[in-house]
Amino acid sequence: MSLDLSPEIEYVVRERARADGVSVDELLARTYLHKSDTSEVINDPKARVLAKLAKWQADDHTPHVTPIVTLPGETQTEALFRKWEVEDSNMTDAEIRAEEEFWRDFQDSINTERTQSNARTIF
Repeated sequence: MSLDLSPEIEYVVRERARADGVSVDELLARTYLHKSDTSEVINDPKARVLAKLAKWQADDHTPHVTPIVTLPGETQTEALFRKWEVEDSNMTDAEIRAEEEFWRDFQDSINTERTQSNARTIF
């Protein structure tokens, strides 16, 4: 069987499989086979664990994060930092203030807990 996919869709599917550490076949089987069929198809222990994790995430409604597309010669870490830079540049003034307030509260909470336990403060 063959699938007629646009290059963009094929790239995303291959990247998702790579990010999950499985083959494209395993990714598609995990995604589209019924639970009873999955045990017969996925013999690799790592793929089985990933399939169970995907099921648990679906059951718990855990959001799936689309893998970050890397540019040629870019590592996944560099792509993540590039993504964050873009997100930061698109923040509104209200969002920036909310983030700053969140981190002030976080630091204050950490310092309060450490003070109460007679440990030195960090921030």
